[in-house]
Amino acid sequence: MVSNRNKILETAIKSIATKGFDAVSIRSITRDVGIKESSFYNHFKSKQALLDEIFELMEKDLNRIRPEKSEIEQLCHAMTLKEFLTKRLNQFLKGWENPMARYLWFVVSQQQYKNRKAAALIVQETERSVEMFHTAFKVFMQQGKMKNGDAFFLGNLYGYSIRAIHLDCTYRQFESGNEKNTFKRMYDIMEKFAEEYSA
Repeated sequence: MVSNRNKILETAIKSIATKGFDAVSIRSITRDVGIKESSFYNHFKSKQALLDEIFELMEKDLNRIRPEKSEIEQLCHAMTLKEFLTKRLNQFLKGWENPMARYLWFVVSQQQYKNRKAAALIVQETERSVEMFHTAFKVFMQQGKMKNGDAFFLGNLYGYSIRAIHLDCTYRQFESGNEKNTFKRMYDIMEKFAEEYSA
């Protein structure tokens, strides 16, 4: 059985993602949940406190899917560059199949220019993603599985390219309402990168 707290969170995430934080009121959230407005305050001190918890949920979700450095190194030893990049992209986009994960991302993306916590989440996730690729590319080069080059530069080049395409695909998906967006462009870039830089 879903608790009222979780119902409030899920309703708020979906409403804020589709309407924007300023357009959503506590009254509209509690009306959609089917509880009294006063019941909201049994779970959250304010609308801002609710938003802060949404950011915490996003951070937990990102931490759950992010591999440790040792895991990255093990994967690099066991895989080719293309296999590694395909696995990472598959894992990343698998989380995107969950509608609530998409709504969480929309909320944080909307708030990144208004809220320091949201901005920090976006920046930290991007930096960690780029660092993961930097680490992987360095290992692949050491093993002779990847052409020699500047692993830091290539980590930035690939990481930011994939991030930018993801944001564009996400926006188009959100605007069109098409949840079956395949993110084919991300796979096209990944395959081209692997073809270009594999040794």
